[in-house]
Amino acid sequence: MLRDKRLMFVGDSIQRGMFESMVCLVQSTIPDGKKSLTRIAPRKIFAVEEFNATIEYYWAPFIVESISDHATNHTVSKRLVKLDSVAKHSREWEGVDILIFESYVWWMYKPQINATYGSPENIQEYNTTTAYRLALETWANWIDSSSNHQTQKIFFVTMSPTHLW
Repeated sequence: MLRDKRLMFVGDSIQRGMFESMVCLVQSTIPDGKKSLTRIAPRKIFAVEEFNATIEYYWAPFIVESISDHATNHTVSKRLVKLDSVAKHSREWEGVDILIFESYVWWMYKPQINATYGSPENIQEYNTTTAYRLALETWANWIDSSSNHQTQKIFFVTMSPTHLW
């Protein structure tokens, strides 16, 4: 399934864990010298030479742009999210065969999150659910306009439901 393909996990630290689990499963069957792991922030790339395949991770905690996009220095006291822009990130997603998106970090900020929509100077507090919807609409618009529906597979995973008994 991954021969001659690029698989990319996009998201926050939960998605990084999914990337690491997938690499752990695959790498044990690949002989030394036939695999490599490269870190080019904000990406990690596990390559399997024999299959011309990569499993990649791309740090984009909110999927849309934010001031938390630095791969290693992303802890900030007051986050700011650009609800209408994926331009910086989406350049890295182009040409990827299988994209898996996730963003749990949204649910760490209730009930409000600082964000812009339209003018970058117009910072407002948004209800987290409203901001999340606007961000996913931006992401979905990118999928509709820029992805190749014939060759790319795109998935979105979200947090597991909370069960209260």
